[in-house]
Amino acid sequence: MSKRHWFAMTLALSLLLALPWATGLGSVSAQAPSVPPAFWGGVAWLGGELAPPGTPVQAMQGTTVLGAGVVEAQGRFKPFQIDEPPAGNAVFFMVGNSISGAEAQWSSGSLRIDLELRAATGAQPAATATPLPAIATPAATLPAGPPGPAGPAGPPGGDGPRGEPGPAGPPGPPGAAGPPGPPGEPGAAGPQGDRGPEGEEGPRGRAAESDSYGLYTLGAAGVAALLALAALVVGIIALTRRGAPQPAAGTGDDAGAPPVD
Repeated sequence: MSKRHWFAMTLALSLLLALPWATGLGSVSAQAPSVPPAFWGGVAWLGGELAPPGTPVQAMQGTTVLGAGVVEAQGRFKPFQIDEPPAGNAVFFMVGNSISGAEAQWSSGSLRIDLELRAATGAQPAATATPLPAIATPAATLPAGPPGPAGPAGPPGGDGPRGEPGPAGPPGPPGAAGPPGPPGEPGAAGPQGDRGPEGEEGPRGRAAESDSYGLYTLGAAGVAALLALAALVVGIIALTRRGAPQPAAGTGDDAGAPPVD
């Protein structure tokens, strides 16, 4: 219940209490303020299944009904008013005609929506509102106190299922160039290539003229050598004849012949 509802209830009760004084019909004796009720809600189960809509839910202590609600949809019932138990704070619950194994400790002004009531399957009565015991109208209703401190954190849950892999990120900048590696071993010689095409014929040189000139020179030298050899032979013959002894006069076939110069 919101603060606005609490304020409206307080204002209405104050007007009811002030009415007898304004009309002169009597006086209201001083009464001790009542304890604010609790409001609890949650989910109800019957025989392992969610309780059907219209199933009554009651909060009890012994045979005393402290408050009642009704399942609306998917087993859920809204928070309903639960008054202060007559003895102690232990409260148990009825789902339909079956007793739930859940038990809770009542506290004044508390609000809960996490009740989970599980009961065995039993006969389900028609959805009728359970009458609450008569409650005396209090002289005044105290406003709800501040909320209590948060409870301790529960243990961490287990790991959830692994999600789908995300898209690839942008490429990073190129790294620095490393040092040059050692020279590799020389590779094996490849096979001999095909013979290339024959080149174009070059310009004709002067080799023929040079050859002719050489032949002429060689022939002249040969003739000169022959002439020199012939002169040498003639000179040798002349010297030989000049140095030979002359035959005696009057002897042989040459007797009486004049001397040869």
